[in-house]
Amino acid sequence: MKTRKVSKRVREMWKDPNSVWGKNLPLEKWWHQLSRRGKVVLIYKNGYKTVTIKKGLWGSGKIDEFNKDDSIIHILTSALSQDAYEVYLYPKAKNKTVKEVIANYKKYFKPISSGPIGDPDFKKVLFPL
Repeated sequence: MKTRKVSKRVREMWKDPNSVWGKNLPLEKWWHQLSRRGKVVLIYKNGYKTVTIKKGLWGSGKIDEFNKDDSIIHILTSALSQDAYEVYLYPKAKNKTVKEVIANYKKYFKPISSGPIGDPDFKKVLFPL
């Protein structure tokens, strides 16, 4: 198995005590999956499920399908912005596991306001805010 080479810049960033990057690698990896809009976490009354969506949540039309499904309470995703992780998610989660973050998602994820006319309804979608 071939291992991925980590660049000098990334190694230095991980060593920086003021940087959040590299401090909680499982959480960081999970955020990357959410932010690239390939994966979303569907929150149900009795649990959750991670779903991969090929064209993203908005491009696939899946958001309308998820909004119509009454068994889905919330949809966790993230903006493709470093601030979502650096400013909002990591400072609140610190060394929590991904399962702990999902279990207590209301501490880490908040709703956004609805977009302009023509955009899908964001009533179930939560972002790290």
